[in-house]
Amino acid sequence: MKKLLLMALTIYKIIVSPLLHQLLGVSRGCRFNPSCSEYTIMMVEDHGIVKGMKRGLKRVLSCSQFSFA
Repeated sequence: MKKLLLMALTIYKIIVSPLLHQLLGVSRGCRFNPSCSEYTIMMVEDHGIVKGMKRGLKRVLSCSQFSFA
């Protein structure tokens, strides 16, 4: 299950994200370093699926365009 999730995150990072940037005309990528997808991959590898996805989602939601603060 973990390998499948990591593969899906990698596909998103390599194929889907650049395609979305191109289609939406967004010139810049993620404001974080490492990017949110890279960070989520690292967290899933280090902490498992549930805790890793929770941390990754928290990071994505802290992005300026999604932030509620």
